[in-house]
Amino acid sequence: MRWENLTDSDHARAADPALFGADAVTTRTVDTPEVLSSTHHRRT
Repeated sequence: MRWENLTDSDHARAADPALFGADAVTTRTVDTPEVLSSTHHRRT
């Protein structure tokens, strides 16, 4: 695939810690019937 050059070459290192807790995330869902049953999700 073309995006293979974008992968992290150091797979052994630990993942970065989260910037904030999962309880601080607000999820909003917007249904758009005009756009062929597309559903858009926004996380803030």
